[in-house]
Formats: sequence, structure tokens, C-alpha cells
Amino acid sequence: MLAHSSDATMTVDQFLNAYEGVGGRYELVDGHVRSVTGLSAAHAIVSGNILILLMQLFRGTPHRTFNFGVGLWLSDTTLRYPDVTVYGDPRDLELDPDVTQSFRYPSIVLEVLSPEIVVEDRAVKILEYKSIATVEAIVLVDPVAKTIEVHERLDGENWLHRLPAAGIDLILKKPQLTLAHADIFDLS
Repeated sequence: MLAHSSDATMTVDQFLNAYEGVGGRYELVDGHVRSVTGLSAAHAIVSGNILILLMQLFRGTPHRTFNFGVGLWLSDTTLRYPDVTVYGDPRDLELDPDVTQSFRYPSIVLEVLSPEIVVEDRAVKILEYKSIATVEAIVLVDPVAKTIEVHERLDGENWLHRLPAAGIDLILKKPQLTLAHADIFDLS
């Protein structure tokens, strides 16, 4: 669940300085700090599965995959922490990984849905992610229904939306990849 933890507004730089080393998950949305809570074990397992699969798939390529520990800079006052994000833009990858806490130019953004934040993921975050010119795909994964929903950029502002479907592998055209449904949702 997202809960306001502060009414004061701040910039991303102020947020990163103030919350460095603080446990838990926080995001900065329109200058307001919010905590992210209520994530299930299934959520953690599925997002971990996706992270590992993508890291293996992109090993040796110019793409890097990160979990929610690395922020996605959306504006001077908004910093999100998607469950899994793939970056391939040199403007991000040339940054020093020892000190970089957030990137700006993702190619794929994946969110594992939770009942507490599903409305924000489906409504607000989708629009935020679509506004980033480098994003080629946005993927919403539901660990309870075991469905995958895909928004893929066709060109410019045009998107192809594949509705949630159970039992279907995750297939993307750019960057080209396939992740098996069984591997994504393996809870063992």
C-alpha cells in the first residue's frame, strides 16, 4: 500500500540524500515521499524470477537489468522504483555504478501487481512510463491470476496493448525476448 510519509515537498536529489541507507521501499511522487508496503511473498518471488531471467538473457549485451533498488527518474520531483527495469541507453550505462542510484532512460519497465497498488500501477504509472521516449515496453504481471499484460510501443506515441492472459509467455519485439510463463510464475 502506498502511504504518505511526509507532507513536505522535495526534489529527487533531496530525496536521494535524505533516504540513502533507509530500510524499506519509498518513492517520491510529485515531491511527496510515499512508502510502499504490503507486498506478498508471491510478489517477491515473481519479481525475482523475472529479474534473474532477464539478467541471464541480457548477459554480454548492452542491456542491464535492475530490481526495485535502483530508481527511475521521471522528473525533478518524481522518482519511481519499478519492480524490474531494463536499461540499454548509453546515457545511463556510462554512469558510475558505484554511486548511481537512479537512471532516466529505460527500455523495459515491469511492475508486479499487488492489490494495494494495482490502481496506481494500471492508471498513473502506465502513463508516466509511456511518457519516456526510450521505453519500448511496459509489462504488468499479476502473481495471483498468473497473467501478463503488455504495452508495446509501435512508433512515437502509438502503443499496442495486449490484455492480461494466463498461460501465455512474455514475448517482446524490442528488445526481442521471450520469457516462459512457467519460469515467471514458478513459486518453488
